[in-house]
Amino acid sequence: MLSTFGFVFEMIRQTPVWVWFLFAFLLVRGVKALHGSVTSLPRLFIVPGVFTLWGLVGVATTFHHPGTSALIWSASFAAGIAAGILRTARTPIQVDRHAGLVALPGSPMVLILVTVVFGVKYALGAWAAIQPSATGMLPFMVVDIGVTGLVAGMFVGRLLTLWHRLKTAPEVRLAAA
Repeated sequence: MLSTFGFVFEMIRQTPVWVWFLFAFLLVRGVKALHGSVTSLPRLFIVPGVFTLWGLVGVATTFHHPGTSALIWSASFAAGIAAGILRTARTPIQVDRHAGLVALPGSPMVLILVTVVFGVKYALGAWAAIQPSATGMLPFMVVDIGVTGLVAGMFVGRLLTLWHRLKTAPEVRLAAA
């Protein structure tokens, strides 16, 4: 038991500081998404952009099989887009086109997704630190790249659906939160 605690403590201690800042940023975004909010149209791009960039950088820099990595990420990204579109298709929104604002209902989905992807990436990073050869194994690649692509795709699918629905959503006057 003590050795497990020591291992976990050491793993957390050796985690780069930027990882904790990223985790805090993602948690804040996820908690904010629990509550309905009014946001500007450009802010809708933040989370999908962060996850897409994170995934693409990982594919480009982490794995030694760029073709396989790109294929896994593209397939999981496409599946994520489909899931994001289906999940968001009936989300009620209101739009103030003049002010460039959109009102979205609260949802736990952002918090769930950011927590899952962070947890998986953190666990895989720890595994890779302990056993560097693991990153060359196909199951490791599929989980790492697949989860990142799937979640990025879900956020992009949500964004695409919301963007499309901005044209037909009820027009109201909104105030930025």
